[in-house]
Amino acid sequence: MGIAIDKTRLSSKGQVVIPKRIRDEMQIEPGDDLVVMRKGNQIIICPLTLETLILEAREAYEQGRTKTTEEIFQDL
Repeated sequence: MGIAIDKTRLSSKGQVVIPKRIRDEMQIEPGDDLVVMRKGNQIIICPLTLETLILEAREAYEQGRTKTTEEIFQDL
């Protein structure tokens, strides 16, 4: 998977529009759940999947924060 770059703008309400080309490529549709993560100075937005939940749990564990199974899967 290559890198797709597009431009967007943060609204006064803190909303960001994901450009249509990227939504189409990622097959993201209205109502889909997304995960927003910060990694250093990057903001990462990706579809909520089991893989992203596992990554979130792993990062929490590495930072000394643990999550219960219920907390990990509550958004599914």
